[in-house]
Amino acid sequence: MAKLQVAIDLLSTQEALTLAGKVAPYVDIIELGTPLIKSEGLAVITAMKQAHPDKLVFADFKNRRYG
Repeated sequence: MAKLQVAIDLLSTQEALTLAGKVAPYVDIIELGTPLIKSEGLAVITAMKQAHPDKLVFADFKNRRYG
């Protein structure tokens, strides 16, 4: 069965939690993007999992090097 995932790249934990609360009934996976994690730190991952324990919370850490 296909799973629906939402990617959240907003820059504050509160904004991310608010958006996740709105879409949680419709998605299976909540992805936290690199900009959000860099801005808010690892605590955003814990906050999201506590708010949505029934969802898979995916932390997207990109390590890009240019030049």
